[in-house]
Amino acid sequence: MPTYVARIDHGGEPLLDRADVTVEVLAEGEWRARFFIPPGSKLSRGAKLEFAFADGRTGEAHGYHVHRPLAKKGPRLVEVAGTGSLG
Repeated sequence: MPTYVARIDHGGEPLLDRADVTVEVLAEGEWRARFFIPPGSKLSRGAKLEFAFADGRTGEAHGYHVHRPLAKKGPRLVEVAGTGSLG
């Protein structure tokens, strides 16, 4: 699965200005992505996110799993399901 640099917005506000996002294309119009959010970031399951990748592609996704931090006050892994093409 390739890793890309992306800006991630949540509700029109920036969640992450620069994130390393691992993207897996499942089928035409379906993709899955994983990235880390810093400690203290608020994000819930089902949150709608907008991605703007450094190579000019964009996409929308919703969060389906926000993991607990592995270490106390550590970053959390977020998994999202994307719909539509990464165009």
